[in-house]
Amino acid sequence: MDLTVKVLKMLLENPHKRLSGQYISEKLGVSRNAVWKTMEVLRNEGYQISAVTNKGYSLEKIPTSLNSYYLEASLAPHWQKVIVEKEVESTNKMLKELGESLPDKTVFIASKQWGGTGRLGRSWSSPEGGLWFSLLLKPVLPMEELPLITLTMAAALWEGIYNHLGIQVKIKWPNDIIWEGKKLAGILTGIKGDMDKVDYLIVGIGVNVNNPIPPELEYIGLSLKDIVKRQLNLNHLLLDILNCVEKYYQLFLTNKREGILAINKRHSTILGKAIEISTFKGKEEVIARDIGDDGSLIIEDKSKRIRKVLSGDVSLKKWYKNSNID
Repeated sequence: MDLTVKVLKMLLENPHKRLSGQYISEKLGVSRNAVWKTMEVLRNEGYQISAVTNKGYSLEKIPTSLNSYYLEASLAPHWQKVIVEKEVESTNKMLKELGESLPDKTVFIASKQWGGTGRLGRSWSSPEGGLWFSLLLKPVLPMEELPLITLTMAAALWEGIYNHLGIQVKIKWPNDIIWEGKKLAGILTGIKGDMDKVDYLIVGIGVNVNNPIPPELEYIGLSLKDIVKRQLNLNHLLLDILNCVEKYYQLFLTNKREGILAINKRHSTILGKAIEISTFKGKEEVIARDIGDDGSLIIEDKSKRIRKVLSGDVSLKKWYKNSNID
């Protein structure tokens, strides 16, 4: 942890207090001049830091755009490595290239992606103003337990947004966060390993926050700012989401998964409704009945047969109200 992060961490841990340059220098074993230079670095990053002679420094406000110093200071020790870049092709792609060399629980964040993708290779618009990040996880688990990981992240996203804004979004199995029928966020999970074990997981998450939605996508997508009618601090929102990811990931690892399933069921946008599901077998019109303990979707087809689906692309059917399937 470099000096700038250490100083910022001290300021964050002492809100509404003034810390003298002498106190900070003694605690960190550096000169007072080094402390003053660090304060200037933080101010140049957009931090509002007041200074009063003989009383010290106080942090008044943090930047609203993503800031590596804040995220590294706030996410340790739960996240072992935090990488923040201005622009990349894809955070998922970067972790795929670096995955072997990075530690478990690495988070890679970009202000902008120019090659982001969602499920089935669909392009994902990722301009500045949104949250675009990927997680590198190295759980010691058999491959068959992993279908639930996407639902784990969906539960964390739901709770992180609720904690931050007090709004109750919906979850569209298996990987979308929805508000009034429009997409707010998506999850893309990739796995490297074999049938016996997992080498690592890469979980890509994209959240529309302050970013504009392209005109051609406004009928299916929106940003959080459109809901709450104000710009949001990306650092604060990301911290709330990642704190929830840590919480639900630990529940997943310790096999305490009832809460994960409960959130996905309670806030589902499809359960009890007619849907069209696309799998490798093709498209099918069914009723979404439940979510299984393994994260599968329990469906009922037109012949009243109940079965489960582990992966697929889901859309609601407009004909549901007139359907004779109940």
